[in-house]
Amino acid sequence: MKKMNINQRYRHGTLFCGDCITIMKTLPAESIRIIVTSPPYNLKTRLEMA
Repeated sequence: MKKMNINQRYRHGTLFCGDCITIMKTLPAESIRIIVTSPPYNLKTRLEMA
């Protein structure tokens, strides 16, 4: 599968799409104020697994 790296600049910040470890290694120290992620939707609760 091909890696996807998309950077979209907005007025108040930049949206990055790609491997988080790879992208974070390229960012300057102390340059992040917030990180928003998708939760892992494939996790099952105990009730769902029973």
